[in-house]
Amino acid sequence: MCREALFNCALLGSPGIARRLQERIAATARDAPADRPLLHRALAGRELLATSFGMGMCVGFITNGPDQLKTRIQNGQFKTFPEAIAWQLREGGGVRALYGRAAIFRGFYTGHGVLALNFMRHKVEHAIDSFTT
Repeated sequence: MCREALFNCALLGSPGIARRLQERIAATARDAPADRPLLHRALAGRELLATSFGMGMCVGFITNGPDQLKTRIQNGQFKTFPEAIAWQLREGGGVRALYGRAAIFRGFYTGHGVLALNFMRHKVEHAIDSFTT
């Protein structure tokens, strides 16, 4: 449940953060277009892409550990989270094993998912706006 809540925070929160970022970048461009920071120049017009992918990657990485333990419980290896955590710390390689290469791949996968859904939603919203105006 927490994984889904975090995913929805990334999915639904990144457009609002992107708008605020876009406003800040636009204000910087108006004030001193030649002196804009490198980050502002790199993100200009790509705010939704950056926030969606970045937030999705963070959520994917953070939720990897609990999700791996949950999968082991579902497969019948353990009955409870405390039992799974105790085994992970004692024999399963510890926390480091939960947040290694698999967590990085999961971060990219989740970041891509949040980005794709927000991109599609953005395109649909603009298509609907063009029909109503």
